[in-house]
Amino acid sequence: MMIVKNWLKILLLLGAAVGVQETRAAVLVNVTAQNYPGEEYEVGVDLDAQNTILDFYYKNEKGVVTPYSIKTIESDEGAVLRKKAGRNVIILRGTVDVEHKTGTLTFDYLVNGLRGNRDSVTGNLDFNVNTAQYEITDPETNKPVTSAYIISKFLFNREVGIKSIELR
Repeated sequence: MMIVKNWLKILLLLGAAVGVQETRAAVLVNVTAQNYPGEEYEVGVDLDAQNTILDFYYKNEKGVVTPYSIKTIESDEGAVLRKKAGRNVIILRGTVDVEHKTGTLTFDYLVNGLRGNRDSVTGNLDFNVNTAQYEITDPETNKPVTSAYIISKFLFNREVGIKSIELR
């Protein structure tokens, strides 16, 4: 009877171990802002052992990580990365083809907080088989992008929005 109980415990432990999925985080872009020197943010993906995207994440300047599902990124609302004074300042949206390891990512940003005008910048998301890493590329130049630089818009020395987000 004792042997049967021990085998049952071993089988349960093995079953639990098989269900554990190995994941790793991969940075897509480091984000810095003109008006906030020294602060750095991060947008990345969580991957499984086969380099399939499981979800996206945003790490703020304090190191707090917020995960976002692919469904959220692909929704009309997107993932709100930055909110200020009740307004969605930066929203991440995109499309993800998990099977082909491609997609697009769009940073939608508030240009004028007074009027509510918005603009956006888009990069292509691709899996580079040579480096075994996901990367963002500029759709116009097809060059890899590793960072995004936020340039603030000012009115009477007050930040009122984002003039542009440069993919570098």
